[in-house]
Amino acid sequence: MKIFLLIFALLFNVFVYFISIESTYIEEIVFISIVVFSFFHFLHLIYRSKYILLKTLVFGSCFILSLNQIFGLGAFLVYDSQFTYGHALSVLNSNLKEIQSMMSTMTILLVLFVLLMFFYFYVVKFYPIQIKNRIANIGISLLWILVPICSVLFYHSKSAVERRFSLLLSNSPFYNIRTLTQAIDQYNELHKIKNHAVDYSNLIVGDNQVKTIVLVIGESARRCNMSLYGYNRHTTPFQDQERDNMKLYTEMVSPAAITLFSVPMLLSSVVPEKFQDSKGQFGDNILCMAHHLGYSTYWLSTQEQGSRYLSTVSNMAQLADSAIWCIGYDEVLIDKVREIQRRDLGKKMLVLHINGSHSNACDKYPADQSFFKGDNPVVDCYDNSIRYTDAILGQLFAMLRNENSALVYLSDHAEKLTENRFIHSDSKEGTAIPYYAWYSPLCPEEVKDIGVHNGLTSLIVNYYEVARLLGVTNIMFERSSEIKFLKSDLSVVDYDNLMP
Repeated sequence: MKIFLLIFALLFNVFVYFISIESTYIEEIVFISIVVFSFFHFLHLIYRSKYILLKTLVFGSCFILSLNQIFGLGAFLVYDSQFTYGHALSVLNSNLKEIQSMMSTMTILLVLFVLLMFFYFYVVKFYPIQIKNRIANIGISLLWILVPICSVLFYHSKSAVERRFSLLLSNSPFYNIRTLTQAIDQYNELHKIKNHAVDYSNLIVGDNQVKTIVLVIGESARRCNMSLYGYNRHTTPFQDQERDNMKLYTEMVSPAAITLFSVPMLLSSVVPEKFQDSKGQFGDNILCMAHHLGYSTYWLSTQEQGSRYLSTVSNMAQLADSAIWCIGYDEVLIDKVREIQRRDLGKKMLVLHINGSHSNACDKYPADQSFFKGDNPVVDCYDNSIRYTDAILGQLFAMLRNENSALVYLSDHAEKLTENRFIHSDSKEGTAIPYYAWYSPLCPEEVKDIGVHNGLTSLIVNYYEVARLLGVTNIMFERSSEIKFLKSDLSVVDYDNLMP
């Protein structure tokens, strides 16, 4: 009977893991089974100790394990989804009364939590497997620690998107607790950014402000796949028509190859060398500057809210007067822009953060927008996503044409084409992005800087380009002969030293 209870406990943990993780593989299921089995073995050895404090530690461990299960089960039963960053942030941003109200509608989860806690304690107390070999006994009891540690050593050397402690939890019995710790990090970061005192009183503002500024942040767009930059496929017909109304940068490079690093830098004056300094420094950004200068600010996004890969981006988005996240293809943002244009007749800045051409590019546009159908489906999908973005930009040009407006389009980073697939890459190919400022016919002539801008330039320039559109005249971009790049492991290198 005891062995069956242990097997049930293991299978139940595997089930919750399966519904809690976005995509699971056989090897992950095997690993989590080994880790949970080792954890029960470890807790049983502690429980056999004569010390009361250690027995209390066992009960506390069962409490946390049960909490981890309830997070996963609750999200699955109530929202039919994984326990996401967004769910965790909602909990952290709720007050005690809201939490009590929410719990009153989920009594079954509270009951299940208590039952699980005592069930796991029973499994540990009457754990049926006894191993006489002392070394084997200790080895099995430590696997639940060793497996996560090994995963951290392996993965963290490749990328520093999340903290080591977070990665440690992701391969432990507390994988849903990991999501909560990430949300706590983001919550604390937001307060640092919001509380960062920025003095804009020294800004000198001229009479030639652009009334409506639209910043479109593309995703994973390669300029070499745009006919605007000479690509042999007609991927950007609307942008091609507007070339004579643009300040077009021909050699723009992103300061990082992942969204989490690149977007905060393009919105602020922070350079790669300073990225790891206090998060509060991101409080000096174009949204706050625009707000100080009397602009209404809007953030419209089709990118996922509440993702560890967008945490700082999401925090900066909340600095806008209005932040809206939409579900669907990028064109859903057009109606939002049209509504704002109709309602808000004053000075305004709109930031559109789109999905663009992020992998898998095939699902970033509607099926009826499949224009290219050649011999390579991977490239066809990518080019179709570029053309779909172009159609959206075409609608924005038409909407803004009859007012004092400007539109800046850029991509957070590019992608590298390797082995017939597009990947994020710390390489020159992975940083070669489009960038231009488009001016409407009614934009003040003094603001327009139409023409082709040659020469290698870092996307850090965006802060200064947008400040110029806001009418600021006394801050200038200082061009450097050495362009710095922030790699995914958080090391800073010269752009010239990147692989092709």
